[in-house]
Amino acid sequence: MSFLIYEKKNGSLLATKRNEYLLRSSLLRMRKNLRNDFAPRLQSRLELCSCRTMDRNDIAIDSAICRSIKNKNYDSNIKRTLQYVRLFFTVSGVWPAITKYSSERSKYLSRLVILACFSMIAFTLVPTASHMIFREKNYAVKVVLLGPVGTAFGAMLKYAIILSRANTIKKCMEQMRNDWMIVESADEHAIMTNNANTGRKIAVICAFFLYTAGVSFFAIVPILKGSKINEFNQTIRPLAYPGYNIFIDEQRTPTYEIIFFLICLSAHVRYTVTIGIISLAAVFVTHACGQIQIAMLRLAKLFDGIDDRLNRNELRDRISIIIKGHVNGLRFSARIDESLREVCLIEVMSSTLSICLLEYSCMRAFFNNDTVGLITFFLLLLSYIFNVFIFCHIGQLLQEQYETVGKAAYMIEWYRLPDKLGLALVMVMAITGSPRKLTAGRILDLSIRNFGVIIRTSVTYLNMLRATTT
Repeated sequence: MSFLIYEKKNGSLLATKRNEYLLRSSLLRMRKNLRNDFAPRLQSRLELCSCRTMDRNDIAIDSAICRSIKNKNYDSNIKRTLQYVRLFFTVSGVWPAITKYSSERSKYLSRLVILACFSMIAFTLVPTASHMIFREKNYAVKVVLLGPVGTAFGAMLKYAIILSRANTIKKCMEQMRNDWMIVESADEHAIMTNNANTGRKIAVICAFFLYTAGVSFFAIVPILKGSKINEFNQTIRPLAYPGYNIFIDEQRTPTYEIIFFLICLSAHVRYTVTIGIISLAAVFVTHACGQIQIAMLRLAKLFDGIDDRLNRNELRDRISIIIKGHVNGLRFSARIDESLREVCLIEVMSSTLSICLLEYSCMRAFFNNDTVGLITFFLLLLSYIFNVFIFCHIGQLLQEQYETVGKAAYMIEWYRLPDKLGLALVMVMAITGSPRKLTAGRILDLSIRNFGVIIRTSVTYLNMLRATTT
């Protein structure tokens, strides 16, 4: 910024060059002094204060965080918590878009990766959908092909939605960082670490199921089936998805090998996106559960080491910390639902369709004595059932934690609170009547009860499908 002093002369404004030169020189000296003497402290202060979110309701919490950091190892804790989320989202190009501290180079590379991932999903979606709509005449085969088409289309929608919700996800991650900064006691640190480990375990199990089923279906089954000779005495080598012969001769070498590899790569992209979303949901929900458990721990220790008659200010401070932590958890849970509700809806719809069609494929493989196909379809069926179960399980976990905190507030010795200080806990108990939930597009609450509803719905569709195809 340049400072100019103007003086009025003959109706025009003239810049005084000498004043401008002196001011520029003084600014340069000030910058040099700041760089040499105060830059490290200013840099650390700016990095600390940059954790503030854009929500006005968070200003009080974030200003307290910026004044003091209780947990000096918060950076390593947050990195370990988000380890698998970062791994899967870096592969799919989403990570630089949902983190605050990303360089311009990484953002540019992520755009290229995102474009490549959309292209790979379309590589299986377009030929298979074209074959199903325009070329396939067998109704039963069309029904079976509806599964991979719906799965690929759902993966593309989930990918686009998670990118569009990048700002909300970024706020959730910043709030996680803030919560790790203000961890005080070893008990609170143990609670958050245990919940973080739970989220990591869910990510590992989900990756195992999906990648195992995907490798079996897209790589192993076509190899085990082997080549066949058609009525024109041509050797036909199988592929996981049909329809490529509409655009190119898929049986020529090396065209077949290239298509085979790209189909496997496309499946890897789709599964990586799905695993990343499930891992993100698990980490967010387990972190929210950890915050509620910390609030219950503070409630249990409300009267520890103080006399409620003499230390009223101390009691008031402890209750205010509990209320702020509870409100912080409520706000974080609302952001989780805002970030993931559309993704959960698409996951529930696509998984319900896939479960129904995989059940039908298992029946066909069983009656046709296709052992390899039966095992592969069964593994895929288990993976999709597990995906829906994970979403419903973490939704149930979140709901139960918020119901428990009200009971914990009632079970303390609240009658020992002086004056009207006990009224502060009334809202904590009242809010448990409408606990925070993880929803599928605000249409369906994700819970264990609704998991049973989804499975029953898929079986109902299966019976309808059997009635129309036999």
